[in-house]
Amino acid sequence: MENIFDSQENSISLLIEKWNEIYPILKNAFEQRELSQVSRQMENGMQLFIEFLFRSNGKSVQPSLNAEMLDFYPVNFQERIQFVKSRPTSYHAFIQLSELFREHEKLYAKNIALKKASKHKTV
Repeated sequence: MENIFDSQENSISLLIEKWNEIYPILKNAFEQRELSQVSRQMENGMQLFIEFLFRSNGKSVQPSLNAEMLDFYPVNFQERIQFVKSRPTSYHAFIQLSELFREHEKLYAKNIALKKASKHKTV
């Protein structure tokens, strides 16, 4: 039987996998200056990041990005995601979104490792 922790990890793995599919499309679109494709894919990427952020914290997605609701998150994520939202066709916004994913993946992996370590200590 699969526990909630495993299903959370699986859903987050799928979100990361989807981002890893969008990333090269975005990178290529920026290199080719295909801004019509960039806008749609950046919107998809932002939605994936926000879902990743909330789900990795064991929360359902909320309309407001309130850091007080979350246990862990990238530094200045609210300002950074606002920057991405305000300039979705900017290459700098793409880099910022990529970095948000990379940083949060590391934080998530660290959080999982700490939870597993503390679980083994109590057993």
